[in-house]
Amino acid sequence: MSRELHCLNALREGRALFFHSIMSHARQNACQPPGKAADDIDLLLSENTYQVAAFYYMVEERHLSERSVIRGCLQRHNEDMTALLADRAKSRLMGLPPQRVRGAIFQPHQIEKVVQNVEVIDGKSRLRLDQSDLGRLLIEVMSAETCRKVIIGLSNAGLLSRINIGSVMIISTGVLESYFRRHLQHIVQLLDSGANK
Repeated sequence: MSRELHCLNALREGRALFFHSIMSHARQNACQPPGKAADDIDLLLSENTYQVAAFYYMVEERHLSERSVIRGCLQRHNEDMTALLADRAKSRLMGLPPQRVRGAIFQPHQIEKVVQNVEVIDGKSRLRLDQSDLGRLLIEVMSAETCRKVIIGLSNAGLLSRINIGSVMIISTGVLESYFRRHLQHIVQLLDSGANK
């Protein structure tokens, strides 16, 4: 088997493990009646769910739940969006109309709101994001409406916490990113085993 084919197999196995893990979790922890939970299956098995999980993995890995770190992240996000607005050819290629890119830019008060919504419990920080803020951060990979639907599906499956307190706040339970980390570890192990042959 070529190294490239071994890599492809590792990626496929890893993704299969990820989706199996979240579906098993959803079956055991669904926060709604089983018939209604079935409506979320397509969402849970989608690339969009994978992207949300990747985001929360990055939050954990890059310590984005720390106030100084998330502030810098949001500022870099704004710089990226401003650069994308200036590069019309690239934004068209990505399927992002200018108004959508403009809507993804955080205003100073919105950055401050995200920073102040970081919750510290027993010395451990947790990132609490407004649902619309999460949509802004993921604008390059999905629309805000798609993000909203995926978040609802993940919440119904017990994989994220979604709380309506005037605005809808999203808080990771730690489960989604743990499944994402496990699937990455599986891919790495498979690639390492192939490299040693």
